[in-house]
Amino acid sequence: MRVLRLVGRRELKMETEKTTHPSFGIISVSRGTSSGKMNLFNASIQQNHFILIEIQRASLYRNVYHDSVFPEGIPIVRLYMSPSQFADLITSFNTSGTPCTLDNVNGVRMPEPEYVNKREQIDDDFKKKMDEVASFTNEFYTKIQEILTKPNIGKSDKKEILKLLDIMSAQITSNVPYIKKTFTEQMDKTANEAKFEVTQFIEEKLKRLGLEKFKDQLLLDSDEDKQDDE
Repeated sequence: MRVLRLVGRRELKMETEKTTHPSFGIISVSRGTSSGKMNLFNASIQQNHFILIEIQRASLYRNVYHDSVFPEGIPIVRLYMSPSQFADLITSFNTSGTPCTLDNVNGVRMPEPEYVNKREQIDDDFKKKMDEVASFTNEFYTKIQEILTKPNIGKSDKKEILKLLDIMSAQITSNVPYIKKTFTEQMDKTANEAKFEVTQFIEEKLKRLGLEKFKDQLLLDSDEDKQDDE
């Protein structure tokens, strides 16, 4: 590639050298707004705002005293993240990773994930777990009833009843707190994501209002200049 520049009456020829390598890459991060609701992987709520990340191959262009890097070809990977997921990504190092939604890999479009209502999901999980506990305790309840219907209840029978009651109690006390903890953690996660979404919405509105106000001020200044000229 040749770039020509005039210096006085002389024409100076400058060479631009392009260098490629399989390891050269470029990554871009941008923020966007969707006109509709987006379904993102492992996001508790549907999103209107998103973070877009693209990774592409790159080439190095060397001119006199100056290097420039430009993307080459289609993106190797294009992915979306919710604002809260992106915040987790840049603040959580040395972890197993942060969920993201692949949109395009080597030119192949990925289908959009289905939206999962986390509240309904936890309600279903809670119901299933309680059904398991109820089924488990009913089995011991039946055994206790059989013992109590005996004409004579001995010491061994009483010990067996106490043993069965202890097992039933352990099942209930171990499962219910765990379910409550899981529910609380998920609701905190959902509330945090909703807070990010609201914050993004307010920022966009303020930005637009600011631009509109700036535009109105320019029109006002223009009208005042016209009046001064008259």
